[in-house]
Amino acid sequence: MIYKVFVLLRQLVLIFWGLFISSQAFALNNANAIFYPLPTQVKGTFIAAKKLFLGEQGGLWIHDVHGRVLFYDGQNVLPKSGSFLQTTAKQ
Repeated sequence: MIYKVFVLLRQLVLIFWGLFISSQAFALNNANAIFYPLPTQVKGTFIAAKKLFLGEQGGLWIHDVHGRVLFYDGQNVLPKSGSFLQTTAKQ
């Protein structure tokens, strides 16, 4: 009898632990779906970034909601117009 109760409690703990871990993984997966407003030097304009990537030698690579790829060095957004890529990025 005590063994059956122990087995049942163990299974319940494992189920709740699995639900907790899976919910945390799901929350981390959706964290990249948030749109981040990134202000620039020009007042009143901003970049709605879909995804951000740290540059290996500093700076920030930006994939915006329009599919453009931009680079932000902390003061300037390059290129001034258009994108670094000739076609829009889908990912």
